[in-house]
Amino acid sequence: MKTLPLTLATTALSLWFGAVTVQANESLDNDLSAMAQSALKIENQELTRRLKEANATITKLQSDKLPNSDCTAPPAVAERADQTDQIVTLQRQIEALEAKLAQQATDAAATATDSSAKLRQQLTEANSHQNRLSGELAQQQQQLTELAQHNSQLTQQLADIEQHKSQLTQQLADIEQHKSQLTQQLADIEQHKSQLTQQLTDIEQHNSQLTQQLADVEQHNSQLTQQLADVEQHNSQLTQQLADIEQHNSQLTQQLQQAQEQAEKQHRTAAQERNAAIAAHQQLQRLPRVLGGESSAEQLQANGAELLQPFHTLRQQLAGSGSGDTILQRDFEQIVQQIRQQQLLLALTLDARGTYITRDKDSLALIAQRHYGDGKLWQSIYQANQHLLENPNIIHQGLTLIIP
Repeated sequence: MKTLPLTLATTALSLWFGAVTVQANESLDNDLSAMAQSALKIENQELTRRLKEANATITKLQSDKLPNSDCTAPPAVAERADQTDQIVTLQRQIEALEAKLAQQATDAAATATDSSAKLRQQLTEANSHQNRLSGELAQQQQQLTELAQHNSQLTQQLADIEQHKSQLTQQLADIEQHKSQLTQQLADIEQHKSQLTQQLTDIEQHNSQLTQQLADVEQHNSQLTQQLADVEQHNSQLTQQLADIEQHNSQLTQQLQQAQEQAEKQHRTAAQERNAAIAAHQQLQRLPRVLGGESSAEQLQANGAELLQPFHTLRQQLAGSGSGDTILQRDFEQIVQQIRQQQLLLALTLDARGTYITRDKDSLALIAQRHYGDGKLWQSIYQANQHLLENPNIIHQGLTLIIP
């Protein structure tokens, strides 16, 4: 873009120089012609003066040569001869002057013609250079027009880019705000996940302890079994000596009974611990996959749906018995808490916005208005909690709903 003004300036300077050169050539031609004409004019004037003087002399001599009517005496012959010679000489001088004048006029005309031809040649070359520069100037002006048009297009494109940039900046601000909200939700989820992980670690540690205890019980049971075999073998041997060792046999039988009771007690304890370990493993399997469990969203919804029947049963029983039955109230609160735990796990699996515990006189439209600012979005809440809501128009108090 910086080269164009320099090129235009160079072209304009070349045109000006060509014009000045043409004007200078024309001025020089005029000056040379004027000088030649002036010199020729001066020399012509000098030759004319001298010619006039010669003619005047000739006229005078001729006048003197003619006979004078007033004079009675004729001139002398010698004087006439001298006058005749002078007249001839003067005529020769006049002819020489006229020839010289003609030659000078011819030379001056030839010189003027040569100078004029050279100047016309220079003028033709200057005109050709001027025409070439005019063509280049036209091309430069065409390029300048095209560049001005392209610059206008680039200016419009730049304005469009600035407008698009402003839109992108606004979108980026919205994204950053949404990212901040998601980061806060992720921090809450991570904290809850950390708590669940700690609980899972405690359960696994307790499960490991129970497993070790079960192994110890089985090893002890094996030892007791071996001891029992030894006792039976010894009893077989003692049977042959029954008469001599009946009293000792009675003591061993009592010890065997105690050992069997102890073994049975240990078996029951080991079975209880095994059942507890199995229940802990089943509870771990009920956790969603994001927390290391095996339950999918459909399984979590099915688990929540299984709790819906006891929820309605206890709610109806509690409504019929009044608020004085603490056992029903405790059982109902446990069911409500279990449903809440299942819904929290499902919300974590579905990456939901959060959860909401229903209140008295709540409706899906009212809940949607609170969370989304638009009650018409109640169907999103209904679809996410359809496993708990049999009728979207009936919302029971105490249920935990997922807010997608």
